[in-house]
Formats: sequence, structure tokens, C-alpha cells
Amino acid sequence: MTEPKITSQELSREDHFYLDLALKNKALIAPPRHSNFRTYTIITYQDLEDKIQYVTGTNRETFFLGGTICGERSACLKLAEVEVKEVKTVYLVSDSSKYISMGIACRDFLIDQLPVETRVVMWGQNNYKVTTLAELYPYPAIYRNINVTDVVGFAQNFAQSMEKPIFDSKLAELYRKAIDFTKYDDKDVFYPIRLAAGVLYENGEMEIAWQTKMLEFAKTVDPVTNLLPGMRKNRLLNINPVVIIQVDQFGVLQTLSDSARCNLAEDGFGSVKVFIHSKNGKITELKVADLYPDTPKVSEML
Repeated sequence: MTEPKITSQELSREDHFYLDLALKNKALIAPPRHSNFRTYTIITYQDLEDKIQYVTGTNRETFFLGGTICGERSACLKLAEVEVKEVKTVYLVSDSSKYISMGIACRDFLIDQLPVETRVVMWGQNNYKVTTLAELYPYPAIYRNINVTDVVGFAQNFAQSMEKPIFDSKLAELYRKAIDFTKYDDKDVFYPIRLAAGVLYENGEMEIAWQTKMLEFAKTVDPVTNLLPGMRKNRLLNINPVVIIQVDQFGVLQTLSDSARCNLAEDGFGSVKVFIHSKNGKITELKVADLYPDTPKVSEML
């Protein structure tokens, strides 16, 4: 293995063993037909007998690119079939000469399944980075660890104790309207939390959208993503968004989904303000870009 430039902390002998293994395994796999670009993941874990084991995964895509599954998610799924005492490290390699930062869908999925402090090593021949899931995916969904049978009660209790928003008149109106529009996200049989979102433009205009749930869960469209066509159209008219909020039916300011973070950040809306409730119930003001650190860039894949 060629020694790359150090970008964070030193790698251990164990790290080099699993990175070597990942690179060797990747070399045996034909590239996916729709991207011609391979990623490969190894996740190490400690089993119930305190032995270090690992699972692996790679990427594949469909012609409609939204059907893609990445190596990190395909490896993580295998952990459900084994007895895990502790997850150790996620190793990610690819066909790029530079390290490729973990994609946003994998960040969201892994932080929902693994401890937030899980270590991540992203490797390229020329450089690498050592980080954690928490650093890659700040402000994850506050209900993510709650069972579906308990989530409504949890949300109600959270709403009672959370910091109540005190916004100026326009933002307060946006907040009230967004809560009201959650009534249209009414397929509670799929999932009982309802979501709506609102965007406030610099000229004082606002737009509201709600989540559209699908029986095929992966094809559900979050409310912020449903706002994007209007945001793009207004940008052509030089009407820029200044604030986005997303709420549930109880008035909790929800963080943005992986899809919303990706679309907003990659489409030039990274400076738009977002208000969310943190897990401690306090309101936090952020920018979209704060929700997608170390954003992968197309130039890194060339």
C-alpha cells in the first residue's frame, strides 16, 4: 500500500490490514455499469466472544440513479445478521486517487444504525481522513432511536418540554402555516409522524410543502425536497430564500433529511438559514452547509 499524505491521525497496523483487504477485494469486483466507479466498505466489530470480525459491502446503481446502494449501507445491513458487542471502524475505499467522503445517504443510514462515535477511515492513494459518524452527520433526527410504537408519545413529551420558538412576524407565520400543513401528510399507517416545511424568501413571500409518504418507504419525498422546484424557479427570478424550517405535527423543528441536505448543498443553497430543535430541546440556528460537512465534490472523483 502506498503511504498517503496524513490528513488527520496516524493509522494503526490494524487499519492498514483492513484497508489493504478492502483494496484487494475491490480489485476483484467489476465496476457497476451505470457509474463505472467502485466503492468498497469494511466494517469491523467485536463479537460476543470479544473477537474482531468484519462485514463487507460494495456499490451498485440502477438506470434511475436514485436506486443506488453504496458500500457502506450494504455492509451495515449485514450487521443485523450477526451478534455484535461493539462496532469498531468503518473503512471506505474507492477508485479515486483521493479519499471520497462518505455520501449523505450513507451518513444518515449509518448514524441511525450505529453509535454516533463510530470511527470512520476514508482512504485514497494520495490522502485519507479519520473521523466519526457524528462529525460527518451533525444534528441527526432526534427521534431516530425511538420505536415506531413509542414515537408519538415521545414526540408529544418532547414538544411539551422544548424551547418554544419566538420568531418575528413573518417567520412566526411560516411556522404556524407549516404546522397546519402537516395535516396533509396523513398516511399515518406508514409512519405516524407528519412533516411539513416552509421557505421564506427575501421579498417576504413564503411557500409550504408537506411530506409525501409512499408504501415503498425509500421513495417517500420529504417536505424540503418538495419545496426545491419552487426555490429553483424563484432563483431564476433573483428571488432568494433566506430561511427554511421543517416541523412535525407537534411543532418540533426537525432537522433536515439526507436528501434535503444533499439537494440544497449541491444546488447552491448552502447559505440558507435553518432553525432546528436539538436533542436537548433548545433551538439552534444553522446554515444548510453546517448540516453537510466535508461535502463530496465531483472533482474528487475524477
